[in-house]
Amino acid sequence: MKIEISSLKPGENRIATALSKEDFRPDIAANVSGGSLDLTVDNRDESLYFTGQMTVTLDLECSRCLKKLTRELDLPFSFVAREKAEGDDEDVDLNVVPYEAGDKEIDLSPPLSEEVAVNTPMAPVCREDCRGFCPVCGGNRNKKACSCKEEARNPVWDELLKLKRRP
Repeated sequence: MKIEISSLKPGENRIATALSKEDFRPDIAANVSGGSLDLTVDNRDESLYFTGQMTVTLDLECSRCLKKLTRELDLPFSFVAREKAEGDDEDVDLNVVPYEAGDKEIDLSPPLSEEVAVNTPMAPVCREDCRGFCPVCGGNRNKKACSCKEEARNPVWDELLKLKRRP
């Protein structure tokens, strides 16, 4: 998603728009299917201050049973866009999006994608009581109970167990 710098008048500018999958960087936020953005851009002091609320729909898989699921995230965000000055180090402040003096647009895809990435659940589940797959037979325990005996042991310790069992 890009915003044309010349279209921003001094002071506050309100922007409300729908978001699509193409508005996000696929290498950072590949699981976004859409959403909405309510944005305020404050154009002052040679900087653009972005604050707003983003709602995104994520297409995910359950980390236990691999069932497809969707989650909606409501994400508040804020960052600053500032014209890059000579000698500026890009890594100094992660909440500053630098742009060149001749740029006509600011690309919001990187900061919005990063916001989604840090708020995406690492191990989403379809429901809290999801039983997942049986580690022995591989059956989905949500659909059918299995009679496999789960032995809670790690093969790394087998040699130590042999030593322990010695007479």
